[in-house]
Amino acid sequence: MEFKEIFGDKPWIIAGPCSAETLEQTLDTAKQLAQNGIKVFRAGIWKPRTRPGNFEE
Repeated sequence: MEFKEIFGDKPWIIAGPCSAETLEQTLDTAKQLAQNGIKVFRAGIWKPRTRPGNFEE
């Protein structure tokens, strides 16, 4: 199978927030990206400048 058969001729845009801080923010971002034709969503779950498990609710 060729690369173009899977991915097509257009470049892929992978987008999303650097850190998924809340469910509401993450879903809102995903919906807005989908409305603008973005098909691949990504989001970080840990900020390098903080310590794991040290988030405020």
